[in-house]
Amino acid sequence: MNKAEQTKTHILNTAFRLFLQKSYREVTMQELQENAQVSRGGLYHHFKNKEEIFLATAHKFFFSMMDESLDMGVMAEQPFMENFQSYLVHKQQVMDKMLTHTELEDLDANYFMLVFQTIQYFPETREELKKQVVQETKNWANIIKIAQNKGEIKQHLDAEALARHIYYLLDGVEMHLVMMGNINSEMHNRITTMIEQLYELIRW
Repeated sequence: MNKAEQTKTHILNTAFRLFLQKSYREVTMQELQENAQVSRGGLYHHFKNKEEIFLATAHKFFFSMMDESLDMGVMAEQPFMENFQSYLVHKQQVMDKMLTHTELEDLDANYFMLVFQTIQYFPETREELKKQVVQETKNWANIIKIAQNKGEIKQHLDAEALARHIYYLLDGVEMHLVMMGNINSEMHNRITTMIEQLYELIRW
């Protein structure tokens, strides 16, 4: 990474922390410049306005993370719960990497507020989010079909419908834990327990 790329990354990391503290409308270009400790010219060299910084921040710390977490590393020979654990570990690794790069200890409710504001002020991003949701649901359907073909999960169950149930379950638990401020400390155990209980209902 050259110096220009390092500066741009630093600006986005700084912007992310600021947008977690204050709303999109409250943050100013002057604040971004001062917190990033760059010159006015240096800031505008990389981004022409606050809107561009906000969108770049949302893509770097949400949409790109979603894309990376979609690479779930599903293995046909693995049982359902092992595939699920692989997914959970991979997703946690993606989150940990983001926290390390931004020097944050954890995520809180403001992270979801940032996502909601992205959709509110830039409605075109809703389509990108929809595509990612569809892809993650397809990934879960693939995991379920693998287990059904191996006789591990009841074959009469609709894989796509069950995949949506799992996606909504995980999404709801993650949002709840973020709102409660303990996503890293409890997420893995809470989600694993709920999926294990669901698995007992759908297994042969």
